[in-house]
Amino acid sequence: LLLLLLALVALSLLKLNVDTAFWGHLFPGIALVRGASYVLRSDGSPIVLKLSHAVLGCAVSAVMFSYSLKILNWRLYSLVHTCWWFSTTLLMLGFVIHRLALDRELSWAPKIRAARVILEPACFSGIGVMFFTHLHDTQEIGMWFHQGFGCMLICLAVLQLLSVYVHSTQLHSSEAALLARSLAAFSWLLAGFWAMEMGAFVFMFPGRRGLHHFIWTKMPQPYEEGGTLLGIDIVLCGVVLAGMQQHGTKDQAMMSSIEDKPEAQKHRLLEPTEEGAEESAA
Repeated sequence: LLLLLLALVALSLLKLNVDTAFWGHLFPGIALVRGASYVLRSDGSPIVLKLSHAVLGCAVSAVMFSYSLKILNWRLYSLVHTCWWFSTTLLMLGFVIHRLALDRELSWAPKIRAARVILEPACFSGIGVMFFTHLHDTQEIGMWFHQGFGCMLICLAVLQLLSVYVHSTQLHSSEAALLARSLAAFSWLLAGFWAMEMGAFVFMFPGRRGLHHFIWTKMPQPYEEGGTLLGIDIVLCGVVLAGMQQHGTKDQAMMSSIEDKPEAQKHRLLEPTEEGAEESAA
């Protein structure tokens, strides 16, 4: 599947002249949507990915960070992109180190978790602020999408901190804890859907043109178009999250029985399965 996806990317870039920015928004969007299922099934602390997923994400981020350093010309425009990829690589490195520490039951695994509680919201909110202020695409609809995405990442960081706090004072099975996880998962879903939509509406076709440039007979006002798309995404995320919660209710009894188990074992039991992801998507 990965090789097929890479072949599709290569074909789109070499033959169809699809802008690289399309994939640069699509893949993070997919990752955020997938992360929502981890958040909903988590114990409230920063999510623990499967090692293969964490390593893949870290490798891709590191490659993009290296590339951004190579083309860095010390103009603010390129410097911001380097900061984005550095922050993303830092995030993914935390996923890898924490996963390895848990798998090997190392004594300093709780310290890694404690560091991630602060580091990840800082990285997400920092990236969000830069997305909000950076003139990545000066089209009005492009600014709408990027500034909206920046706000969503900042909200994601706040809700992740809130979830950690609630779970430190409430049982996992409590209504308050479920609400905190749901709000955090919703923020991941919304940011992911918005990122994928941004790629499709602004960057899908050559020349940094997307669906925005082709589907309207009369070009709408950017705030009206952006607001309509955002409203649709909010409702859609609510529907998807409700479906994920219905599947997740099957795990409540299991979670009650493993509350006191070691962190490594708890995370292995809570990991979303491929079957579970398919059911949630359905």
